[in-house]
Amino acid sequence: NEGMSNSILEAMACGLPIITTDTGGASELINNNGFIIQKASVAELENSIRKFIENKDLIQSLGKDSRTSAETMSWKNMASDYQITTRLALE
Repeated sequence: NEGMSNSILEAMACGLPIITTDTGGASELINNNGFIIQKASVAELENSIRKFIENKDLIQSLGKDSRTSAETMSWKNMASDYQITTRLALE
């Protein structure tokens, strides 16, 4: 159980679609770029994998969304967001 999974972030940066369980901050990272399945659900895992096998375009589409999302999580963007939030809080 992680707060923000490095393995998910790294997969997203590589432009891969994600299949993960709903642990830690996973739900914050998965938005049109993969599937969140229940822990220990073999059926859900099989169903998600089958979707990729049966639809190669889905792999490309969700992978592209992963990469796009990962690009917004750079240190530069995070610092800028922090500065904006801090500035608004002080106003």
